[in-house]
Formats: sequence, structure tokens, C-alpha cells
Amino acid sequence: MSLAERIVDGNPWGYLRIRSGDFDLIVEKRDLYTTYKIVRAFRGRYYYHSQEPILYHSVRTPEPVPIRPAHIIHARHVPWWLTIYYMVRSAIDKRRWDREMKAARERERIRINALRDLAERHMPGRFKGRYN
Repeated sequence: MSLAERIVDGNPWGYLRIRSGDFDLIVEKRDLYTTYKIVRAFRGRYYYHSQEPILYHSVRTPEPVPIRPAHIIHARHVPWWLTIYYMVRSAIDKRRWDREMKAARERERIRINALRDLAERHMPGRFKGRYN
């Protein structure tokens, strides 16, 4: 018997009752936790809260939204020495980036020239316009 056939009661808001033999599994999903209860099967006359649970388990689910809003951290006044520090650091980073990009451009130029030489050697005249 599939799970869909065993579902006796439920709603789309987080309550589900699944029957298996003489027992019911009741699953309640809330915002921050999910509870699982196993109780003896009740045939609709009794509300399941009146049944004594055989097993009760509550699990904390991941928080769907932050508890409090994010704090924006800012400084009203940046000391002069920190300004100099950040300017020097960004200049060093920019110089490093330029040096790496120059090396990458050089490697790419060498690769393209090697492709041109290979194409000219193996198929002279055929790819003349494509690699120029």
C-alpha cells in the first residue's frame, strides 16, 4: 500500500494523518518545528489530542526567515590613517591584478600565434582570414 493510500486526513497547511494498521502517524508542521506522534488509530469520533501518544518527537526545522532584520554596519567617521591604509591596499591589489592580466594576455597571444603557425603549416591559405 502506497503512502498516498494511507493518508487518512490532512490539509495543505501542515497537518497530516497517516494510517498503518492499528496506528496513526500524525505530522504537524509549524514555522520553526515539526512534530511526529504515533497514536492508536482513532476512527474519527475522538480528536487525536485526547489519545495518549505512543511516541512523540519534535524536530526543529531550519528557520524560514531571519529572526531579526540584518544590521547595516557603517562608520560615521573613518580615521585618516585608515583612509591611507585602504588606498595603499587597493593600489597594491590593482597592480597585482594588472600584472596577472598582462601575463594572461601574453599567454593568449602566444597560443593564438601558435594556432596561426599550425594552421598555416598544415593548411596553407585555407584559414588565412580566420586567424588574422
